[in-house]
Amino acid sequence: MKTRFVFVAALVAIAAGVCAASDERDKTKGSLEEFKLYTKCVGVSLVVEHKSHDAEETGLKRKEIIAAVESRLRSAGLHQSSFFGFSEGSVVFLPHLYMHVNVIGQSFYLLLELKKWVHEPLSGQLNYSQTWRAETAGIHGTSSRKIMSSVRDLTDQFIEEWNKVNKPDGKCVE
Repeated sequence: MKTRFVFVAALVAIAAGVCAASDERDKTKGSLEEFKLYTKCVGVSLVVEHKSHDAEETGLKRKEIIAAVESRLRSAGLHQSSFFGFSEGSVVFLPHLYMHVNVIGQSFYLLLELKKWVHEPLSGQLNYSQTWRAETAGIHGTSSRKIMSSVRDLTDQFIEEWNKVNKPDGKCVE
């Protein structure tokens, strides 16, 4: 009797797990999150804008920001390393992440956006638009450590939200 109870309990637990996994996709199907983040598992390219004279005092370098974001995207299987022959910043058909870093005095502001082609059905136009956005601000002291920590946190937030829509059960959703 005890073995039968354990077997039934195991089946219930497995069924609940399967339902929860399919439920996760159902929550995003046709949702605003899907519109914002769905890319058919196509990777994203990266554009980093870092134009602040005050950042030089912290030792923050554009190359360091690019390396940190690309590393996280690559480990998540999301990084698209080239613009297929286009120069950086060119408008291409790949979705891309745009990161803006601004340092003023002891404070900083970070903006991370996903930009992709969106069809607007009323006008019939295809537009390159920002569909997802996250931002943060803070005080950095005199070091780039706090800024880089925030860069990594924003990137991780994007990856987590992107995975919920594109890979809810670990596999790409077509």
